[in-house]
Amino acid sequence: MSFKGLVSKLQKGGKSAASAKAIAGSVAKRKREGHGKGPTDRQKKRMSKEEIRSAAKVQRRIKRGSKTKMRRHRKG
Repeated sequence: MSFKGLVSKLQKGGKSAASAKAIAGSVAKRKREGHGKGPTDRQKKRMSKEEIRSAAKVQRRIKRGSKTKMRRHRKG
């Protein structure tokens, strides 16, 4: 889903324009880091090879189920 698509979806759900953009930006940042299905093709074009490798490493860790900072934090 594109940034604009996510913003419009959030606005239809009752979020203000500013908060919808902030949420969509946060989601895009997380995807760029490798979360979810990883960076989009457009994001990959703007990234360096090192950033792409780093994102792939995060995806592998998530798929394996290793303990990330967020998981450890959630468990308490």
